[in-house]
Amino acid sequence: MKNLILSVGLVAVSLPLWAGEAIDSRLSADGINKLTLIVPRGEVTLTGGDHREIRVQGELDDQAREWVFERDGSTLVAEVKMPSNWRDKGDGSTLTVTLPRSVEVEGSGVSTDFSVSELQRGLELESVSGDLKIIRVSGEVDADSVSGDITADTLNGDIELETVSGDILAEGLEGKVSAESVSGEVSLSRAGGQLEVESVSGDIRLQLSRVQALEVTSVSGDIRVEMEAVADAARLAFETVNGDARLALPADASARFQLETGPGGEIHNRLSAHQPERGEYVPTESLRFSQGDGRARVAMKTINGALTLSPVVGGHLK
Repeated sequence: MKNLILSVGLVAVSLPLWAGEAIDSRLSADGINKLTLIVPRGEVTLTGGDHREIRVQGELDDQAREWVFERDGSTLVAEVKMPSNWRDKGDGSTLTVTLPRSVEVEGSGVSTDFSVSELQRGLELESVSGDLKIIRVSGEVDADSVSGDITADTLNGDIELETVSGDILAEGLEGKVSAESVSGEVSLSRAGGQLEVESVSGDIRLQLSRVQALEVTSVSGDIRVEMEAVADAARLAFETVNGDARLALPADASARFQLETGPGGEIHNRLSAHQPERGEYVPTESLRFSQGDGRARVAMKTINGALTLSPVVGGHLK
């Protein structure tokens, strides 16, 4: 295989390359605010750091017809171009990208796995069947995969994680967070700020620090939430149709609680001595009570599932 090195200071150009060729393309990062990276299939590892250039190394897809590495204003476009009738056979691209952590990144692929870390100005990732891994990124983060899994650690900012049949596994999220899956499981830990979590048939598992707002929605999946503390004036809302919802809080949590079920649901309160009331004409249940000053609000609703309040002692369910 040939090695190609693009080492120009101000501009880079697209060149025809043979499929499977090794590349080492680099460009000064002066004046570059954004990297647009398009890799239809394969594996991409991207790391931000104290770099003065943007560099892409690795091997192109066995079916690649062209490697584009060119500047468009303040954006650098790096793209593996494939033939229109490409097939999912042979090896995909294997690329390693290094760049200044202050550069915004937009990456997309079809069956491409992305591993991205150490960025400060935001990230947008999209893959159809590939897995997405994101570590230590701040700013606006938007990650979207159809059947791939999304894993994330230590993100801060406006965060959106979305998949259809893949799982979402994340920890250390702070800011405004949205996590959504249709049939996959959503699991978040050490998360705080404003959170919105949604799943249709997948289960939701949350281990949270002090949050200001939390909205959790599921149709048939189960919801299990454990919270270290309830922030003053926090708003917590849970809603499910057929799934069960279980919320574990410190035993002395100060909040006002409102729980309601449909005809097929039931309420279990292990947090206090208050017990639910049964509907007079239909077998519904409801529970309303307050602890402490009651400035925080907790609302839980289900049609056919069970709602459970439990205390957390020493970080574990009692």
